[in-house]
Amino acid sequence: MATSSDLVTLRGGLVVPLAALELLWELERRGCAVRREGDGMLFVGPRELVTAADAVRIRAYRDDVLALVDYCEQEDDR
Repeated sequence: MATSSDLVTLRGGLVVPLAALELLWELERRGCAVRREGDGMLFVGPRELVTAADAVRIRAYRDDVLALVDYCEQEDDR
């Protein structure tokens, strides 16, 4: 369970674990695309850039990653 020091509040009030945000930053640095596909589905790829450890973390933070993807899309639309 995340403590308040492990959480980040983004503009607009979205609160996510720092670990989920760091995971997305790390994937982005490696050149991975992360996007929502369908209802609650997540695409992260290309597959060869995603490690087994990444997959475990992505599953652990799936809902937070989806919320961050939605948040980024909303911010891009502003």
